[in-house]
Amino acid sequence: MEFIFTRRVIAFVILLTVVFLGCEVESQLECELRLTDYSYTPGDTITFQLVINNQTQDTIYTTTPSSQFFDLVIEGQKGNEIWCWSQGRLFTQSITRRVFPPGVTAKPIVFPGTIDGGKYLLLGEYKAYAILTVKPQIKTDPLTFWIVD
Repeated sequence: MEFIFTRRVIAFVILLTVVFLGCEVESQLECELRLTDYSYTPGDTITFQLVINNQTQDTIYTTTPSSQFFDLVIEGQKGNEIWCWSQGRLFTQSITRRVFPPGVTAKPIVFPGTIDGGKYLLLGEYKAYAILTVKPQIKTDPLTFWIVD
């Protein structure tokens, strides 16, 4: 009984260390969502760039609770979620370590141009934001783009 209790305490201490160390280093990461253009036609594939800036001179090691380390959400004119990159995807459910060297790391995220089995986005204004799934999560400022005729 004592051995099981000791293993649980050690596992809990390791988990707390990972969580608290993670909170400290993630605050040194800056995230931004970028586009090369802000105006698209219905059905266009849109490639976003998730830019992660390690503002330190040291490599930052982060952990995420699964193999997913980012997400991208597109919202409609009323603020409702239209599309989410992770929707319908499967991720390994294990603590995953990520490495961010000093400077900028860019990750392309592709929106295929359709939602709900082939529907195009309607003409209008949309907002997109990305989330790094580190603890605590880091959310980019919303990025506005338009679907035009």
